[in-house]
Amino acid sequence: MRVHEFIYEGWLESLISGTKRVFSSVANVFRKIAFGQSTVIDLNKYLKSSISEDMPTEKRDLTSMIGYYNEFCVAWKLAEKLEHTGVNIDTNADVGLAQFANNYRQNILSNSANFGKTEAQINTELQRVEDGSEVMSDKMFEEIAQANDLKLIDVRIELTGGSAKFSGGKEDIRVIIRKRDTGQVTDMIKASLKLYKTPSGINLYNATFPSYLVTVLTGDSGAGPKAVENFLTQYPEYREEMEKVLGITNQWLQIKKSSDRETANAFITKNRGYQQMRDLLFGKIFNDFYEKDKAAINERILKRLGLDGADEVYLLVGTQRQKMVAISSRTSEEFKSLYDALKQNFTIRFVLPSSPDIVNSKMLIEDEDGNVLASFGLSFKEGGTFPHTWDASSITRSEREKLKNK
Repeated sequence: MRVHEFIYEGWLESLISGTKRVFSSVANVFRKIAFGQSTVIDLNKYLKSSISEDMPTEKRDLTSMIGYYNEFCVAWKLAEKLEHTGVNIDTNADVGLAQFANNYRQNILSNSANFGKTEAQINTELQRVEDGSEVMSDKMFEEIAQANDLKLIDVRIELTGGSAKFSGGKEDIRVIIRKRDTGQVTDMIKASLKLYKTPSGINLYNATFPSYLVTVLTGDSGAGPKAVENFLTQYPEYREEMEKVLGITNQWLQIKKSSDRETANAFITKNRGYQQMRDLLFGKIFNDFYEKDKAAINERILKRLGLDGADEVYLLVGTQRQKMVAISSRTSEEFKSLYDALKQNFTIRFVLPSSPDIVNSKMLIEDEDGNVLASFGLSFKEGGTFPHTWDASSITRSEREKLKNK
């Protein structure tokens, strides 16, 4: 089945990260297609439903939409470069990938009012993606060409989107390289794409209070209030403090629903809700669990940060095309050094601010001698989500120096 028919598994899976409505609608069509048959699906109506007018403002996430547009553009540009070099590639660049990317672009623009941005602002972000996709695809093509004789390989590109994240992976694109005529897989790039304006705040992992309790500290599965209750059933010694914290955040939610966001935010700020959540989680519960299960927690955190080496990280930093730098964990010596260090014994330490008015904190990964291997900023946001933003300034500087010396 050709990619321009929009129906093979990689495209279908890429929709999982949207609303369940989107996935269910397309999946129902997919299930009705008999073996060997094909059809064309108008994804416009499904994509529009994911950013519809009846969706709460906080759900209309331009950052996510831009991120998926970036995936489509990188896949398209990489396929285009491979095709023009004569590589046999079963993902058609000009018909399928280009058309899909352009459709996605138009849907973002046509729903600009839902994002609280002007069309000009959104166009600036789209242009950054398009410029960045050229730089990123150049990097990926360069790596493929260096490692393979392009005359002897076939390539397939799959967009995994959010589906890989549901199975524990983080990759956005898979590039499967096969030896021509034999079909033998000689290499697979599982690329986790990162697109950022500056190198000092690269978001590697968004966690919530309940998800952190179960996926990081205990290694269980689950989410939401049920996960918290299950945790408290197993560890009742934390119940009193946790219910106090959750009482504040639940009140924030009720005020937001009955009044407005500003009033709710003022309430949680006055009561230092996020500070209390942070102090309980990182100042107490984490330390208790870490003392008993350090190695397993280290492993789980690295996996969620995407720094366990399971997937290749492709990091693009910059806003203007001529100043953008693409960094690959496959070929960066600095990345390799970091990965090697993280395979050794290390310690995770949280640095909490001394002032009760400050929310932002740090997470440090240190080697046995106390040297910082990686530094992350933590800031609690509405709803109790806290991103782990990595400072990759050192790796970015090294890569820029290499480019200057080429």
